[in-house]
Amino acid sequence: MIAISEELIDRLVSPSEAIKSVEQAFKFHYSKSFIMPNRSHSSCGDNTLLLMPCFTKYKFGTKLVNVNSNIGDKSLPAVNGVMILNDSETGLPLSIINGAKLTSVRTGAVGAVGVKYLSNLTDKYLGVVGAGVQAYTQVLSIATVRDITDVFIFDQDPKKGSVLISKLKNKLSNINFHICKKVEDLLFDSEIVVTTTSSSNPVLPENRKILEGKTYIAIGSYKPEMRELPSSLFGLLDKIWVDTQFAVEESGDLSYPLAKDMIDFNQVKLLSHLIVKPGIKDNRATRLFKSVGMALFDLCLAETLYNKAKKYGEFQSVKL
Repeated sequence: MIAISEELIDRLVSPSEAIKSVEQAFKFHYSKSFIMPNRSHSSCGDNTLLLMPCFTKYKFGTKLVNVNSNIGDKSLPAVNGVMILNDSETGLPLSIINGAKLTSVRTGAVGAVGVKYLSNLTDKYLGVVGAGVQAYTQVLSIATVRDITDVFIFDQDPKKGSVLISKLKNKLSNINFHICKKVEDLLFDSEIVVTTTSSSNPVLPENRKILEGKTYIAIGSYKPEMRELPSSLFGLLDKIWVDTQFAVEESGDLSYPLAKDMIDFNQVKLLSHLIVKPGIKDNRATRLFKSVGMALFDLCLAETLYNKAKKYGEFQSVKL
């Protein structure tokens, strides 16, 4: 079995390669050529343990992740865990992979796929609400699918925004970065808006006028009590695109407006259909992709990482 560390993940896959793996996962999802039990949640205090298994014809795997957004040491990541990749024929474990980094990279790629298929080709102004780990991979990935010239960042802690910009400038020196004092300023300036927080209350204002005409990528809410999106947004939408139908139960960003009859189930559509069937359109100027993630993304990216590590001999062998 081989070990793939955080540092090795960075060396093995570029954002464009991660996006390609995620698109393959969406195609598997459309063709139903996988088995993916519902994600298992267990919580104790601030800790949430997620168990995410998935099977395809050639590989299967399980990601075990702990999420703690209230971790005492803010220098530590809120997401930790491991991914175990197995051979489907023998059942033997092939690789153990850093789960936090895998999650970060694949989620950034998922957001970029949403941007690729929903936003306008000419969009170049990106707004990011929240300046944590996920904001970093979202910007890197989205800059791969659109010619982003300016990124506007809002976080309740401006220092986090400055740290994020310093990291991003090392990778994206041709982009202009701006820290916004108010989220309204970010909305005025952005064409694509990504929300990456763990908030229990909407992080965007209840103002239809400034919400209208943008592409929204909502990444943060993964529990029913979490909401990033304001009620006003849903009246501007024709369809709500999701990565998995499970999102309507898992995320408060969908369960709340459904319960309040702001939207109905017929509006919720799988992004995989948009990817596989290019003729499908979203004719509204305001568009939303809500992602809660799924184990199929992790499995496809894990297989890509494993194959590249074996091909180039970049790995550390471990024995159980």
